[in-house]
Amino acid sequence: MAAFNPMGLGDRVKDPVTGLTGIVTCVTTWLHGCIRLGVQPETAKDDKAAEPQYFDQSQLVLVKPGVHKPMVMGVVEAPKPETRRSNGGPARETNGFSR
Repeated sequence: MAAFNPMGLGDRVKDPVTGLTGIVTCVTTWLHGCIRLGVQPETAKDDKAAEPQYFDQSQLVLVKPGVHKPMVMGVVEAPKPETRRSNGGPARETNGFSR
């Protein structure tokens, strides 16, 4: 049995059962630890892109890592919530407030 190589987005992989070779376009982790990879075939039939196929990670073989660089979105922290309740009017603690 060959050594396991972790696979990720943009890697070229092959399924030895079906012979399909393609690029990993998505990685999903299921509730109980199953990792599935979406593989987009690189060859088209009848001028139409083939549908992506999904495989367990352990079933695939890494052909070439990093064929395509994945786009990584930046993470921005959410603004801190207000610590006081406000209806938009002046604060009661300001000068000129009267009851």
